[in-house]
Amino acid sequence: MSKFSIGKDFTGLCFIHAFLRYTCITAYREPTMKITLNTKPPVEIELHDEISTESLISTLAAHPAIQEIAKDVGKGSFYTRYEPYNGVYDRSQLVPIVDAYLIGGIEAAEEYLEENWANSPESEFERAVKADLESEMRSVAQLVTAHERFDDAEDEITEGLTEALEEFCIDAMVDADKSKITSLFGSHDKFEMSFGIDLDKLGVEDLHMYYSRQNWFSVETLNPDAKFMRMFKLMNISPSAFIEYIIEAYGHDPRNTDLPEGIKADDWAGRAILEQANRWQAFCDVAYDGVVSRETRAKFEDRSGFDRFCDDLEIEGRTVHDLDRPAAMSMEQLCVVIENAGGGGVPVYTARYEMRDILSGKLDKPFIAKRGLIGIHDFVNGSGYMADNDVEVLINPAVGGFRTISINGTYDFIGSAFDNEITPVDGADWVHFADDCWRTEPGLDGAYAEIWAEESEIGVTHWLSTYDKNRDAAGLYAESEAFDSLEEAKKVGLDVTRKSAAELEAVADAEFSGPTI
Repeated sequence: MSKFSIGKDFTGLCFIHAFLRYTCITAYREPTMKITLNTKPPVEIELHDEISTESLISTLAAHPAIQEIAKDVGKGSFYTRYEPYNGVYDRSQLVPIVDAYLIGGIEAAEEYLEENWANSPESEFERAVKADLESEMRSVAQLVTAHERFDDAEDEITEGLTEALEEFCIDAMVDADKSKITSLFGSHDKFEMSFGIDLDKLGVEDLHMYYSRQNWFSVETLNPDAKFMRMFKLMNISPSAFIEYIIEAYGHDPRNTDLPEGIKADDWAGRAILEQANRWQAFCDVAYDGVVSRETRAKFEDRSGFDRFCDDLEIEGRTVHDLDRPAAMSMEQLCVVIENAGGGGVPVYTARYEMRDILSGKLDKPFIAKRGLIGIHDFVNGSGYMADNDVEVLINPAVGGFRTISINGTYDFIGSAFDNEITPVDGADWVHFADDCWRTEPGLDGAYAEIWAEESEIGVTHWLSTYDKNRDAAGLYAESEAFDSLEEAKKVGLDVTRKSAAELEAVADAEFSGPTI
C-alpha cells in the first residue's frame, strides 16, 4: 500500500491543472460572426464562425428576439376565427347550431361552430400569413448571408426559420383574435323557436292536449289533465277563474253529473260522462285548493289510474298561476284559441330570437317576452291556433324549454309577427300562488319550498316549510321555521331547493358518465 507523498502529489496536481487550463483556452474561441436585428432597440446576436447551417437555424429560432418577430407577424395578421357574414343565413344553417345549444348548452354550440364554421388558424396562416413570416425571416437570413461562409444559404435559412417559428406565429394569431361565436351574426340574424312547459323534458306527443270525446277540440270537449294544466301555467291564467268563466259564458259546468235522457250510469256512455265529470271535479279541486279531495278520489273505480291522474294534476297545479304577473291573454281570447285549435296540440309561446342572444346565454335565465305569438300548436300534423301576444309572457328555463321546429309555414302571419323583445327578470323562482303564500318551482325530484305569511299583534311572521313531490313535509324545513322578513325566508328556501337540485344533477351526471354495457 502506497503512502501519501506531499511533494509528488502536489507536482501531479499542478501538471493536471495546467493541462486542463491550456486545453480549455485553446478549445474556446471568441465568436467571430455577429448579426444585428433591426428591432427597437436593436438586438445583437453572436454566433460561432464554425456553426453548421442546421445548428444556426435552431439557435436563431430559439432566440427570444426572433421569436418576438414571429409573434408580431401573428398579432398583425387580422386573423378572425369567427368572421361576420354580410348576407342572410338560411334557417337550415342555423338549426344545427341552436339544436347543439339546446342539447348541450353554450359549450356544445361552440364545439359545433369550431368544427364547422370557424376559420382555421392553420389554414389562414398558410393562406395569408406565411408569406409575411417568410419575408421577416428572409431579412434575418440576409443578415447571416452577409458573412461569406453562408452566402449561398439564404433560402435554406429562410425556410428553416419559417418552419421553426410557425407555431409561435399561429399562437399569436389566436391570442390576438377577439372574435366570439356571436361575432358570426348581426342583429338581423334571428331564429324562430317555440317555448313550452316541460318541452325540454317530454316529447311533443306526451304534451299534446287531446279532446275527451267527439272529434274536435273545444271548451266542452277538453280533457282536464296535467297537459291542460300546463297551458294555464304558460299563459298565467287561473284555472279556477277559467272554470267560473265557462260556466257563465257557455252555461256549461263540466263537473255536472246529470246524464242525458236515455243514458244510464252503468252504460258505457254513462260511465264515460261521469268519469269525465269527476276528472273535471279533480281539476277544480286542484284549481281551488291545490289538492284533489278524498271524496273526489273515492268516486273512481280505477283508483290506481285515477290516483296517478290526480297526482300529476297536483304537481302541475302547485305553481300554475302567479298573482304578481299578468295573464298572457283574456279568458275570451283563450276560449277562441281552444275552439280553433282543431285536433288540439301543445301550448307554446313562439318568437324569433337574435342568434346573438341565444349564443350569449340570455335565454338560459328567466326573462319576460313581449310580442311574438302564443297559443296551441300541433307539431305532428301542422295545425293549431296562435294569437298575437299583446302583454307579457314569463319564459322560465327552470320549468320548460325550446324546440327548433318551425311553425311559421302553418299560419299566415307575416314575418314581423314573430319578432319579440326580451327583458331579464328576477324572482321567477318563486310563485305567488295565493294570498300571503309563495312556492318555489319544484326541483328535479318534485320537492319544493313554501312560505306562508301570518299576521299577529307583534307583526308579520313568515313560515318556511319544505315538501316532497307528494306534498308530505320533508327536507331541512319539514318542521316549519319562522322568519321576520319575506326576503330572508325566500333566500333560505331557495338555497335549500337549489342545493337539492344540484345534488340530484351531480348524481345523474355521475350515473350517466359511468360505463356503458
